[in-house]
Amino acid sequence: VCMFFSNFSFVILISWVPVFLSHMMDISLVGLSFLFFSLLGAIGSLTMGILSDKWGRENVFILSNLISSLLSFLYLAKVKEFLFLQTSLLGFFSVPFWILLTLMAQERVEEKLSVTALIQTSALLGGLISPLILGLLLPYINMETLIGLLVGLPFFLSALLIKIKSSSS
Repeated sequence: VCMFFSNFSFVILISWVPVFLSHMMDISLVGLSFLFFSLLGAIGSLTMGILSDKWGRENVFILSNLISSLLSFLYLAKVKEFLFLQTSLLGFFSVPFWILLTLMAQERVEEKLSVTALIQTSALLGGLISPLILGLLLPYINMETLIGLLVGLPFFLSALLIKIKSSSS
């Protein structure tokens, strides 16, 4: 479920945020912000992996997704001066979800291949349905609201579900 929500957010983030940003800044800055998004995503994945070895995968996942959620909700404010940095930082905090969730699942079971296939399928389903939902809602709700909510809320729900799960264990 967490992989579904996280990838739901991530697919909207990488497919619709550039469209939104192109209305707010020069297209070359949009491209540059996603260059930094990817670069910081790679650095974030390494950093979050190291931190998760020290502080626990669940804790790092929760922190990473809560920060991703907050940064996503900030799209609602449309602060032009912050959009480049905001999008770049989202890479650092949002990209590691895939690695962290995969590791959490694999470390809990004997059948690594089965659980990996299950969470990958969940991710694909989240990624398939998110553009459809955004597209259906777009005629009725402005883009910054949709991006803020459809990226921020699922990241938040993923963090909340992991927190509930780790508290009950």
